[in-house]
Amino acid sequence: MNWLRSSLVGLLAAFALAVTPAAAVGDTLYASPTGTPADPCTEADPCSLAHAVETEAAANDEVIVLAGNYPTLNSDLTISHVGLTVRGESATQVPQITIDAANGVVVETTASMTQLRDLEISHTGGGISLNLLGPYVIAERLRVTGEGSAVCRPSYSDNPGPFPAVLRDSVCWNGGSGDAVGINLGAPASLTWRLVNVTAIAGATSASGIDLNVGPGCTCTINASNVIALGGTDDIVAATTGTPAVASVVLDHSNYATENDTIGPGIEQITNPGLGTNQTTAPTFAPGLGNFHQAQGSPTIDEGAANPLNGGTLDFDGEVRAQGDSQDIGADEFTVAPPTAGAAGAPPPPPPGTVDLLSANAKGKKLLLQLRCGAAGGCADNLIAVRSLKKIDLDGLAAATKAKRILLAKGSASLASGETATVRLKLRKRGRRLLSARRRVPAKATITTAGETSTERVKVKRK
Repeated sequence: MNWLRSSLVGLLAAFALAVTPAAAVGDTLYASPTGTPADPCTEADPCSLAHAVETEAAANDEVIVLAGNYPTLNSDLTISHVGLTVRGESATQVPQITIDAANGVVVETTASMTQLRDLEISHTGGGISLNLLGPYVIAERLRVTGEGSAVCRPSYSDNPGPFPAVLRDSVCWNGGSGDAVGINLGAPASLTWRLVNVTAIAGATSASGIDLNVGPGCTCTINASNVIALGGTDDIVAATTGTPAVASVVLDHSNYATENDTIGPGIEQITNPGLGTNQTTAPTFAPGLGNFHQAQGSPTIDEGAANPLNGGTLDFDGEVRAQGDSQDIGADEFTVAPPTAGAAGAPPPPPPGTVDLLSANAKGKKLLLQLRCGAAGGCADNLIAVRSLKKIDLDGLAAATKAKRILLAKGSASLASGETATVRLKLRKRGRRLLSARRRVPAKATITTAGETSTERVKVKRK
């Protein structure tokens, strides 16, 4: 009977995903890394992120978060309006949001049917990095890192429910002691959570890739498809703290090797590792800490379910699914590298890599430049060295650095197309005096990569 119950639960969840509520039309607001609360949140004059989301937005509005590295938020970013959409401007231009607070992004219980997509969230704090407390929330193409009790707590639907709630095409990575995807519910309820093409990674020995923990009166299920779950001792845990209670994790086309469903007095159920379409051979990732792009030869490539009811058509980089015979397992869709230039049948080499200056922020004596690889084929190895970035011209005043060669890499020696990195430069005294006198200063930087020189202009904001 367990297999029958699991099949029915999966069918009901799939039906819920196929029924999407009609969205009411609201206003469109814009946020940028250099925006302030005084700005009107328009496309021409965007405001700060927190001001757009927490103050100006209303029910059914849309907040477009422009690309760039946002100033660190020192309090939770709270979403409290029904039907609000908060998204990056495109799937390939993902804004970087840093939050240093107890929790990261919080969708309150009143904010049902909200949508989050195309965001990178980095959270330092002891709580939950992405805490979707409201029901029927769709969260997709997110890159969430944290170090607290859990990185991602997805939204839920009634079981069965009329509207979808799903976390898909996203990475949840816990670099601290907690779980990657963690759900802890003590109140009586009958709820379903849905994970599709999620890469859930927890590094600590006691942590899990997925952890479902429920109390008395809860009949609760996680339905997971095309998911990678990696933990310390156990990749997946289902636990109860009282009775009657049911905690079920039902998986298909997923990669995990260990599970623990023996914790508590209730009923705990997890689909056995390797059963059916699931696999236990560990995935392989590209080099670099926190890089969860699949490496060539990973067992997860082409082994996911190409199910239109899953809803996602792009991976977390904005690349189309599927690239091969079927979708891949996890947040990344593996893209085959083009043939080497000059080989038989190979296309001509891509144009020289370009690096775009997205934002500039002054903090003390340092100037932080957010740079992005703008080449369709990526900016590889030493071709992305910013060899001539020896000065930044601040309204006619030079801010010098002694660096002769700066690589735009984060844990590796290359950047994919659309990937960003931060370069820190030391300001001269005249540059610091200029910034202390004015909040924003026009600036331009001459950047040379692979023999191509470009001049980028941006306003420098003093933190």
